[in-house]
Amino acid sequence: MSNGGVSRNSRRVTSSALEKSVPANVIDTIQDVFNHFDTDLTGSVSRDEMGSALGSMGMSLSEDELTELMREADEDESGTIELEEFVNIVLAYTRKNADPQESLLHVFDTFDVDADGLISAYELQNILAKHGEKLTMEEIDQLIATYDRDCDGKLNWEEFCSIFFH
Repeated sequence: MSNGGVSRNSRRVTSSALEKSVPANVIDTIQDVFNHFDTDLTGSVSRDEMGSALGSMGMSLSEDELTELMREADEDESGTIELEEFVNIVLAYTRKNADPQESLLHVFDTFDVDADGLISAYELQNILAKHGEKLTMEEIDQLIATYDRDCDGKLNWEEFCSIFFH
């Protein structure tokens, strides 16, 4: 499923691949992680990129487990994992092995570039821009304000989680 010249932010997982019970914002977050590791913009990740992407989400796999996962998940036998395959892997792993909040903590840490425990508007804008989502600072401020309960202009861990767990 190469992106065939399609811009990165228009690459989305089809709803047929996902259970209706998975919130769209959770899928979007998984897609953002995928996009972060799809550094060559091919629409797929290699075995090494796959290991790094899953590791960033708190999914530690041995070399043998990663090899087996790649073999099982690579439905089109391309030797790489495309976006839809990646989303399915993360959702299956999370359901089977991980606490969803623990996985989110790793995503939070990716967004919290300066590791101060808060996601600032600047950090959010930069990480989204790296993934092809060009939002103005006004749009970023509005997004943060939606979940910023303590009105400090930043998202702390609890506020970040509220995006996913209403």
